[in-house]
Amino acid sequence: MPKTHTGQWIPTETLVVDTYPMTLSSFNPAHNFSVSAMRRTGGAAQMQARITQLESMIKQVQTARPASQLPHTTTATEKVSGTPFTQTLHHAQQVQPSTAPSATHPTSRAHINQLVDKLSQHHGVNKHLVNALVKQESGFNPTVTSPAGAQGLMQLMPATAKELGVTNTMDPAQNLDGGIRYLKQKLTQYHGNIPLALAAYNAGSGAVAKYNGIPPYKETQHYVRTVLANYMQANGNSATQAS
Repeated sequence: MPKTHTGQWIPTETLVVDTYPMTLSSFNPAHNFSVSAMRRTGGAAQMQARITQLESMIKQVQTARPASQLPHTTTATEKVSGTPFTQTLHHAQQVQPSTAPSATHPTSRAHINQLVDKLSQHHGVNKHLVNALVKQESGFNPTVTSPAGAQGLMQLMPATAKELGVTNTMDPAQNLDGGIRYLKQKLTQYHGNIPLALAAYNAGSGAVAKYNGIPPYKETQHYVRTVLANYMQANGNSATQAS
């Protein structure tokens, strides 16, 4: 019976090659099998040949020196960089570039917040109202498209975007500029009445006129309530922090 590298005997019947640390370059992964498996698939002569082969390989592994005792040979990578390959690999793994957009990336949340602040102030619309609307419309995803075809941060329909002069609805700056101007139109149309302006933004001014108020559509009523709640919370927190 062969021994393990710790000197313990192991019955040949249950021996599996991969229980040993295979450090030899001559090791063939195709030989990773058990003796019991050989008995099921081959004859006695084949089994004996395999056993002899396994015992020979195990003996080589047992007599091989540990990696720490082997002489160091300089690899091609080390010759070029002067740094051990394992250290180079570890360093490369640690400095993998992040796939998350940076704060200055056009689609990053920080950049979108900056655009909202700037464009809301420019068009005279409360930034917290704009943020609440964007959150409800797209979840701050500048590339989302709804099943109905609305696009971008403020979910502009293609026809509305065209009227507003927006040529690229997936561009955060263009989409926000057009969407804030459109919201401003609704606020002006309804004399600053935010619920009606939001209802018109969602369902259209025609629906608001038809029902002389917020349409009875479940989606629109949920939309108005949610945007208003987020707006008042953000606006209230801002007022508290300012005081």
